[in-house]
Amino acid sequence: MFFRQILAIALLLPLSARAQFSLTATQVGLAGPDAESHAGNCSRDACRAIIPVRWGGEVCALNIRVAAPTREGWGGVMFAAGPCQSGRKVAVSPNASETGYTLDHVFAASQQFVVPLQSAAESIANKLIDDGVLHKPVVVRLDIIAHRPQ
Repeated sequence: MFFRQILAIALLLPLSARAQFSLTATQVGLAGPDAESHAGNCSRDACRAIIPVRWGGEVCALNIRVAAPTREGWGGVMFAAGPCQSGRKVAVSPNASETGYTLDHVFAASQQFVVPLQSAAESIANKLIDDGVLHKPVVVRLDIIAHRPQ
């Protein structure tokens, strides 16, 4: 009897660790193959995606972290910029690095987020500073589907 209980628990553990929601990220406003959608890697508490985005005439990486939705149907979204193909450093504007989403009545959301990026140079204190050049922000659509509320 004890062996059966342990076996049942061992079989159920992978199911309980399964992601409770999914994420698909797409840069909006592009035509052609650069506008493809990218699936996030999800765990029980968060989904993460790194997508290539066109910004300032080149391709840069955009890191996205989406927190699992609460019982009320909302969650947090964080953006961080990665390197560009040319090696140029970019940063997400500090006032736009964190935002949120709200699920609808069927536990899904499709929201667009404006992510202002800025060219950055390293200062002596290893902090990123704005180079002062204005560029159009990146617009990203996140499609989030919760498999069940937490």
